[in-house]
Amino acid sequence: MSYGRGTVAERVINGRYELDTPIGRGGMGEVWVGYDRTLDRRVAVKLLRADVLAHRSRGRLSIERFLREAQATARLDHPGVPAVHDVGEYDAGFYLVMQLVEGYTLGDLVAEHGPLPVRWVAGIGAQICAVLTVAHAVPLVHRDLKPHNVMVCEDGTVKVLDFGVAALLDRPDLTKLTAPGETVGTPAYMAPEQALTGACEPRSDLYALGCVLHELLSGEPVFQGETSLAVLREHLESEPRPLRELRPDVPADLERLVLDLLAKQPEDRPADAAAVYARLLPYVPDPPLAGVEAPAAVQTAQTAPTRLYTDALALLPDRNPLVTTVSLGPAARGRAAPPPGRRAAVGETEVRQARQRAEELAMDGRYTQAADMLREILDAATRAFSATHPLVLRLRFDLANVLFAAGDYRRALPEYEDLAGELARRGAGEEHVLHCRFQAVACRAALGETAAALAGFRSLLPEMRALFGEHDDQVLELRYQICVLLASSGQVTRARDDLRALLADMRSYSSGNPLLEDARQLLAHLDQVSPES
Repeated sequence: MSYGRGTVAERVINGRYELDTPIGRGGMGEVWVGYDRTLDRRVAVKLLRADVLAHRSRGRLSIERFLREAQATARLDHPGVPAVHDVGEYDAGFYLVMQLVEGYTLGDLVAEHGPLPVRWVAGIGAQICAVLTVAHAVPLVHRDLKPHNVMVCEDGTVKVLDFGVAALLDRPDLTKLTAPGETVGTPAYMAPEQALTGACEPRSDLYALGCVLHELLSGEPVFQGETSLAVLREHLESEPRPLRELRPDVPADLERLVLDLLAKQPEDRPADAAAVYARLLPYVPDPPLAGVEAPAAVQTAQTAPTRLYTDALALLPDRNPLVTTVSLGPAARGRAAPPPGRRAAVGETEVRQARQRAEELAMDGRYTQAADMLREILDAATRAFSATHPLVLRLRFDLANVLFAAGDYRRALPEYEDLAGELARRGAGEEHVLHCRFQAVACRAALGETAAALAGFRSLLPEMRALFGEHDDQVLELRYQICVLLASSGQVTRARDDLRALLADMRSYSSGNPLLEDARQLLAHLDQVSPES
């Protein structure tokens, strides 16, 4: 895919984006300094190879996931996240056009200066937490937070790079983490649950932040090894060395914070990025590095909210433009409909037309518009009929599905839970009720509520077995998801046993079946990173 030294004409994406200078290259593609001919500005252009996306576990689904992640990233309204300008397809793959950020990566700063001043690190860490607070509320998990994905601009502000790109895989290619000869990179900042299954949640980002803070303060990674596999095992099995043993001037409370971030189990880490932010603020400010302007936090922590992003919660949920879902509160629970004179002029035909148009928008990836349309017609239909009318229930189901497809699990969750209860009360088909319950549990899993998700999936398994049969694809998929959650929560032996039982029940499946390959890959990966004693 490399554009190499081609002519300018050969280095233009879709007639608009000139590729000027390559600034990065990896297994997934290249990053270029580019020029936007239409808007007359410099941009960063990330090229993602189609073959890299297509060979991974879900082919076209991986590509669709990448596009959804790009959309979610574009909706992150925060100065600490480079703006997404465009995304699309070209002859050799896919491109992502973003704001060009100039500055120094944290990796470069540590390589040049060694351990950084304590309060300077606190200023950087607080800014990262402000970004994560807003992202996790979407929810959008970074999945690849590391020093080279964080840039300090010359004015001292921090930018967190590559949101979404690391998350383009529907299921990660675990073989890449432990392949012979693979260099140690991302595994140096990988949470144990991510090392075991590739699964991530918001507190996986907090673990990575702990790794980053440890390295900024000590000048060396938390764990090191000759291979990726060796590093992964360190994350799984070894305790981090306390910072004050490496650097006595680190405050005890800050050392405690880093150790809390590096807890093996997600539930033992701080609750969220906002909590970490609050624990970092007392250590801001400090003198800048020679030749580099200190973060704005260091200069005016209380008077420059747009630079330090002082209130990490300032951009939360009311300003989150992802999708504003319909409030189903009292109406959804049987509140009487307004008098007939206040009803909107909407009938079954209008509802069917709106549902069809919303489906078309969602199929085209235009989830925000689809949800807005469903919200509007749902309000009108609830007034015209009732909150429990079959047409209204279908609209609510459509809305939940659109929110889920958009990755807005936090808002989809209550919709599915309310629907499951309402459908059960109305005596709807068991299959529909189970589907809503399954989707609600899947939302909890995506939000990092591992214990609740594991309990939820386990409670669903006997009911789905009874309804669909032991060897139904939905049942087998559910069993696989339980294995993933078991491994993510540290129950590796149980996960391994359940995977073996699952594979035994899939003996008749042909090689190449996606679920079969995923189960085989996960079992082999667990045997590598956490071998049986």
